[in-house]
Amino acid sequence: MEGMKNLGKQIIAAGGLLDEEGRMKGSALVMELPDRAALDKYLAEEPYVVKGVWQKIEVETMNVVLVKGEKYQS
Repeated sequence: MEGMKNLGKQIIAAGGLLDEEGRMKGSALVMELPDRAALDKYLAEEPYVVKGVWQKIEVETMNVVLVKGEKYQS
């Protein structure tokens, strides 16, 4: 969580993914970064990546249009 604080408003949404019993099975992080190099830098320093907590990382591009019902402006 401390590392995520440093990202500030770059984080659009973050949270745990839960299984049918409500147990955490993973996590999701939706963030805005200027380019792929910034993402690669973040991942190289991200504690869960460095410590091997995350076994699988998927990166997708997303066009965010609404946040909490409001039009999103980057």
